[in-house]
Amino acid sequence: MRQMSKHKTVQKPSSDGNQQHDEQLYARVAEKAYELFERRGGEHGHDVDDWLEAERCVVEELC
Repeated sequence: MRQMSKHKTVQKPSSDGNQQHDEQLYARVAEKAYELFERRGGEHGHDVDDWLEAERCVVEELC
């Protein structure tokens, strides 16, 4: 059974005042998730794991 993340995940950009920042963050996470997918050899079925790992990596880059 997959353990749920305690952290809020990055959502698609909203239309609030931080839209540009949200779009950049979402794009960076999506790019990193795709890198992880490619590194796995394009093996399908790990999209959620790749997304959550990409979020962790991007957050670490920002800190």
